[in-house]
Amino acid sequence: MISIKEIIFITLFLFWAYSLTFASDIYFLDEFNYTNVSEMEKAGWYISNPNYIEFTNNTIILKNDCSQTTWPRYSFPSHFFSPFFIAESKGRWIDGDFGSLHIIVSTEDGEYAWWGDGYSHTFILSFNGKTLFTQGGYFPAKSEWYNFKLIRKGEELLGYFNDSLVFTLRFSKNDRIEGIGINSAWCSKTEYDNIFFYSGNYLEISSPLNKTYFTSKDFLSIPLNL
Repeated sequence: MISIKEIIFITLFLFWAYSLTFASDIYFLDEFNYTNVSEMEKAGWYISNPNYIEFTNNTIILKNDCSQTTWPRYSFPSHFFSPFFIAESKGRWIDGDFGSLHIIVSTEDGEYAWWGDGYSHTFILSFNGKTLFTQGGYFPAKSEWYNFKLIRKGEELLGYFNDSLVFTLRFSKNDRIEGIGINSAWCSKTEYDNIFFYSGNYLEISSPLNKTYFTSKDFLSIPLNL
């Protein structure tokens, strides 16, 4: 028979484990101040094909030759549930035929991609390649910077393009968040200036106004490119 002391210990342990899973405030901002693949991998990124990424010291350029490319992924040191988060990327199309830009949120069940398709000129939200939302009107200009922002706000999922709301969807799925990422454009070159992630109890809808390197609170320690 379990004693009262053992019940209390088990309860406290489960509460501690639960609190670790639901991180309070997590901030991540990477401005891609790298000079090579090794520096980026040391900071926590996975680069699937080092031959298809270039570095400018304050941006990264993803190359796609219609047959090969690389899609950088950052995995958080600890995975967590979050009913409130912001994920955002700033990028531009610099060469080739199609100006597709992305922000990716990786979860235990797969990847959410909020992006603009430079081929079909549509905005798309997809999960593991399955379209959840699509709308026309994406016409990027070459060399112009654009922001794609995906927000989870309770039971709503919101997609922003340059701080303009494009969609709001009902969303009740609660996946454990594992990381973020960006994709290249088909047969083109895309340049990314930064990627940002925030998870917490309060959401600021607008983009961060400063260039501060955020650190996380509580248990989660995210290595940044300082």
